[in-house]
Order: sequence, then C-alpha cells, then structure tokens
Amino acid sequence: MEKERVKGILESVLFASEKPLSTERLTVVFDDTYTKEEIYSILDELRTELMSSEQRGVKLEEIAGGWQLRTKEDNNPWVKKLENIRPIRLSPTALEVLAIIAYKQPITKAETDKIRGVDSTHIFKTLMDKNLVRICGRSDLPGRPLLYSTTPEFLEVFGLKEIRELPSITEIEEMVSRSFGNSGDYGMELNESLRMVVEENSNIEIVDDGTDEADTAIENMREIGKELKVDIDLVQEKVDIIFEDACRKYATQREKNYEEPVSSD
Repeated sequence: MEKERVKGILESVLFASEKPLSTERLTVVFDDTYTKEEIYSILDELRTELMSSEQRGVKLEEIAGGWQLRTKEDNNPWVKKLENIRPIRLSPTALEVLAIIAYKQPITKAETDKIRGVDSTHIFKTLMDKNLVRICGRSDLPGRPLLYSTTPEFLEVFGLKEIRELPSITEIEEMVSRSFGNSGDYGMELNESLRMVVEENSNIEIVDDGTDEADTAIENMREIGKELKVDIDLVQEKVDIIFEDACRKYATQREKNYEEPVSSD
C-alpha cells in the first residue's frame, strides 16, 4: 500500500476517534503490516502537512500518549459558535488546585489545603466530576489518606503529550518574578504555570463563577460550626451534671427510705 494511502487512512481513523490513539493502536489497524516506527514516521509527516497548510482547518497533535486531530486555534471563534461544543469551564480557584495536584502528584487533599491555606473539598469534587483528577492510591501517612493525581484526560484537555511538558518550576519562578515580583507564593506560581498552558489551548475557559466567594463562605460556616459545637458541648456538659446530680439525689433518697424503720401498729 502506498504511503499516501496509508496517510489518508490514518487521517480517517483519527477523525473518527473521540480519544487520542496510540501509535501501537494505529499499527494494529493495519494488521501489523507496518512497524511502529513506520507508522510514527507517516503520522509525523501528516502532522507537518496539516500544520503547514493554511487551507486545512485541523492539526495533528501527539497528546496524552496518543495522536489526535484538533481544531487550529485560528478557527476557534467559529467553532465555538456551535452550541454543542463548549470548552471546559474552570474557575481561578479550581485552576489553582489543579495546578498544585499536577505539579505535586501524587498528593493528599490535606497537603493541598496546607499549600492553599483553605479547605479544597468541593474543588476536588468538581475536578473529579470533570475527570481531570482521580484517586490513585493511599498515602503511608497515619490514617492512610487518599492520594490524588491528574488523569489522561487532563493531558488531552491541556494538549500535553505527558506531564513533563508542563513548564518547569524554574520557568514558573522566572515568569512570576517578572509579573509579580518575588512573591514566594507557591500556589500562585503553579497557578500561573497552568494559565500559560491555557492561553495556548482552546479547550479551557477561565470563568469567575464565584468559587472564591464560596470558599470564604464555607470557611465562615465552618468557623460558625465550631462555635456552635462548643456551645452544644457546654450545654451537654451542663445536662450531664444536672442528670448526675438528680441520680445522686434519687439514690440518696432511696437509701434513706430503706434505712427508716417501719412503724408497727
């Protein structure tokens, strides 16, 4: 089979797939007639052709351990007009938590909360619902807390071949230093790194959905809850004292009744 024909078949197969396909999987499509190296070489040629042609509306990228046809950035304004195609919406807070997990994985929620200085429970749930974060095991720390990591879909959404393609910590520090000075805010630095990726990716939209306010409200509710618990504990303590006192009085009265002599007629 001619190489151009193979290239056309690969393009059709990739177009029909919703998820990235690995080189190994694409090799199987041809019943192993071609080696993995040959298929990779043809895919690389197809990638170059699609990217260099201004008349083509898609590009081929190697992401999340496979190959995927994706819309060229210049055409995104028109693509987004389709109601059934919506980017993943993330709040700045969710992006911050996702950045910490991406760089520190595997990581516990408690460790994430310590970096942020606030509880992240509902953010973890949101990220898991969007299939960007998953449970990947348990820590050896006391209590064996759950460990979290990013998913293959995270790589797909952010257009990354592997997690190592994220900007390095050095790059982040240099960028944050230029933008904000030497803040020393580790969470913000990681957050900015993902923003760098987001700016080059069409599948993510940063939205202000009130999550920051929700964080504050939840924290306030938690503090109120602590105060209420203290009040309830004090009331319970007083009830226990009253109950114990009543029991003692009742027991004393019964003993007294038994000790009183019975009068005879």
